[in-house]
Amino acid sequence: TGQLQTLRTRIAPFLQNEFKTYQDLLKVVRVSEERFAQRISGRVQPIDCKWLANMLPEIQAAVRASIISPSEDAKEKLAKLRQVVIDPKNESYSIEIRLEPTGSLSMEELKQAFQLLDMAAVDDGGDSGELIGRTRRNVGLIEKLSEVFRHLYASGCITFTFRERIFIDLADLETEIKGMQDQLEKWTDQWKEIEEMPFLSLFSRGYLIQLADLIGRNESDDVKSILKIRLPSGASKIDTLVNQLIQRTPRIGGEEDWLSVAQLFKILRHLHQLIEAIFHQKSPELALPSFLVSYGRTLKSHFIDKAVVILNVPRDLLVGSSLAAFISLTNQPIEPSRILFVTTNTDKPEVERFMKLWSVAKAEEDFFIILHVERLTAACACAVREGVDRVLPERRAKLLLLAQHHHRVHATKSLGARLGVVSDRLLEVNFTADQLRHCFASLLPNAANLHFFTSKLSGCGKSQQAMQKATDQMRSPDYYRICVRTGSVDELLASLKKIENLSSQSRKSAAYLHLDVAHSVSFEFNDILLSLLVHGALFDPKKAKLGYWMISPQTSIAIEFASPFGVNEFPVIAYLGKHIVCECNKSFFSYDLAAMPRVLGQPVTINRSNALVATGKFLQLKQAGQEGLRMWDDICSLPETLMIDPLPEDSTFDLLVDSFQHAENRNTPTFSALNAMASFLYRHICAMITSMWFNGSAVYLFERDDLARVFKLNVFNLLLKVANDSINRCWSMVNQGKKLAEMDWTNRQRAMFLLGLNEDGFITGMNVVGRDANALKSMFHASLLPTLQQQCLHFQELRGFRNLMESREGAEVILNAMRSLLLLDGTATSAVKVYQLDSHSKNTAANLRLKELVGQDQGYVLTGDNITKMMFALYRIRCGLPVVAFGEAGVGKSALFRFLIQTLLNHTFEVCNVNSGTSIQDVEAMIDSSMKIIARNPEAQVFLFFDEMNTADPPVIAFFKELMLDRH
Repeated sequence: TGQLQTLRTRIAPFLQNEFKTYQDLLKVVRVSEERFAQRISGRVQPIDCKWLANMLPEIQAAVRASIISPSEDAKEKLAKLRQVVIDPKNESYSIEIRLEPTGSLSMEELKQAFQLLDMAAVDDGGDSGELIGRTRRNVGLIEKLSEVFRHLYASGCITFTFRERIFIDLADLETEIKGMQDQLEKWTDQWKEIEEMPFLSLFSRGYLIQLADLIGRNESDDVKSILKIRLPSGASKIDTLVNQLIQRTPRIGGEEDWLSVAQLFKILRHLHQLIEAIFHQKSPELALPSFLVSYGRTLKSHFIDKAVVILNVPRDLLVGSSLAAFISLTNQPIEPSRILFVTTNTDKPEVERFMKLWSVAKAEEDFFIILHVERLTAACACAVREGVDRVLPERRAKLLLLAQHHHRVHATKSLGARLGVVSDRLLEVNFTADQLRHCFASLLPNAANLHFFTSKLSGCGKSQQAMQKATDQMRSPDYYRICVRTGSVDELLASLKKIENLSSQSRKSAAYLHLDVAHSVSFEFNDILLSLLVHGALFDPKKAKLGYWMISPQTSIAIEFASPFGVNEFPVIAYLGKHIVCECNKSFFSYDLAAMPRVLGQPVTINRSNALVATGKFLQLKQAGQEGLRMWDDICSLPETLMIDPLPEDSTFDLLVDSFQHAENRNTPTFSALNAMASFLYRHICAMITSMWFNGSAVYLFERDDLARVFKLNVFNLLLKVANDSINRCWSMVNQGKKLAEMDWTNRQRAMFLLGLNEDGFITGMNVVGRDANALKSMFHASLLPTLQQQCLHFQELRGFRNLMESREGAEVILNAMRSLLLLDGTATSAVKVYQLDSHSKNTAANLRLKELVGQDQGYVLTGDNITKMMFALYRIRCGLPVVAFGEAGVGKSALFRFLIQTLLNHTFEVCNVNSGTSIQDVEAMIDSSMKIIARNPEAQVFLFFDEMNTADPPVIAFFKELMLDRH
């Protein structure tokens, strides 16, 4: 869209012309571009017309649609039906209908085309009856094939019978449909027998098929790992039994690379026998602390006269109390197969499988738990009730149903009524979270290697402390930083699988996984953490094709997230792993900043921050007053000393915190705000030390040494005030929105201290800009004003919403503002434009000079308000601060930045119209494209504008945050 708008702007003078073909239009565009480039002397980026070539198929389709009616188009396509292609994939499949000789239709397009043809036949009076009849038969067969294949795919049969794409000619449709129907019927009958084997309920159908495939391929290690994840108590027997199983089962080999249906079910029968042999296996009894013994007695009192009990527990201890319940009642380590954690994704088949396992448990010894029963859907709750009803009361093992207290009470009461048990009793928990933490550290081996780094505010040094922990624990660990944006099993497994491959290449035994958790993660992430600790592995019980990942004893996991809710965000933090609450303090402040990689597995590089070093010295000399000015003059005479002998890091930290004039940032600083302050000041410091306005030569401008010193002190104070206003508008920590409402958004000053720089970093101009000229002048001592006005220092007053181009005085204001913007930009193209402005004679009208500067009839109205916004945005960009523009839809955000970047400054302006369908990959592709432009031309300036960012999905917004704030 951005390039289309750019193209429209370029060809605006001849938009009224008519063109017979697109080729004629493109020829005119080419000529226009050549003339435009010659006129601007090659200082603008040419339009890349490759996107037009990519659009040609759509253009051709549009031309065809304008010539031929939809019904004629449908008739032509349906007469060419040739072949059906089915492409099975890991978790889905697609159906494509190919045409003769080229082209294709999807199922939806096929149905729409037939509807059009059918309606057209009624209007034609039956002239095309033969075609309609033949097409109706073909479309009906294709729809029937689609329906049969859908059932086959859902049954799991496709995994073994169709590994590659299926090609079916139109003439063979009936035969293929009959073959698939027979296969589905045979497959369904076989599965009825398998479903009667209760111990196979340990796995979903997809996982059973995956296990059978692994057994047939002699992948014994994977088979053993999967079984040990679900049945850790049988680990001592699993190795031997799996080896025996593989020896007596069919092998995949020969011409076909998959098992026959008969072989598959034979393996599953053997697998059932194996699971039955280890399902009731027990581990040595645990020596429990006294609080768990007491807790066990409390629980037993609820099971005196019944086997199924519903109890309510507060949210903060719900999960911990369930794990403690299993340990205290069984004296056994956690057995994952006996605990069902209900999540938002738990479905009825999963509950039914769990209840089948419960039905074959030993009544006196076994203990099962369903956690978060308030989350059960009506169908899942019905599955629990039916599962209980199938087992005679005397044969029932203990089943504890735990619900979150005071949450979805109606659902819990409904389940209790169905089961005939009391549902409103509160479980008495007689232990603390700290007691659980110490207990689980020994009972859950993986919990000792889990570290949480949390803070109420972002930018409090969580990543730095996590990296410090990695180096403290291991001398040279394999360090991997993972950005967690959705918190789903799929997302984590994909990253962990990549890390597994990278770790095998590095051959290091110790790995440190640093998970940076965004606000956008789902509630499921809490359950994933728990599953990772309880199972010692991560997997999706419904998606076997995703595989699994097992945590090794040498692997440590650090999890960081910022949330005002603290541990309530993820309750497991209260009693699992080690929890560090991070705050911005001097003990973690450093001049060495970590540059976080964009690609998983790339090393984290450490860069010395010159901005922090220079800002520390500047703030120290500013604080010293007159004595500090002598230090400043020494630095100006020897600029290289600015980076030599930095202040102690804790001193710089204190100076930066004290430099904040707003109480919010001073009382609750963040490292992000400190770095922003340093970046802002460093940009100005580097420019000022080389300018005669601020070095020892300033005395010649003011003709008195005392005035020169007063001027420098005034500028230092002004600079700090402007910096504070800029930083506060970005990193203000607003408490519950109260401060936001109190701010005077209409009359705020928006003061800016603009230093125009050339390509070498030297100051070429200086202006002070704001909404009130008198307020700006008051920032300087009255004795300085005559000299400043004599030296042409402008105090530009920019405000209001009237078109300044309509008056001579307004045009002069805009002219000065445009000059300030160009000087602030500091690029070669802007320097040329400044030269153009200054080369005009004094008699040339300001509005004529402006029209030559920005072009004719741009259609953008220049007012004091929007010029101020342009300056403020460019000011922040050039000082290394991110820019986020707020405003209702249609108020002109995009137009403002397009005029500033593209029209005035002639830089590349790329727009991404963000919506709920925009993916992270779309954003990455745009960034990579911009980086290629810069690689081809290092002097190019590329600005990316993400429009309507607030409409993006939360993971995409989390990615924007990483781009803007996480890479120093």
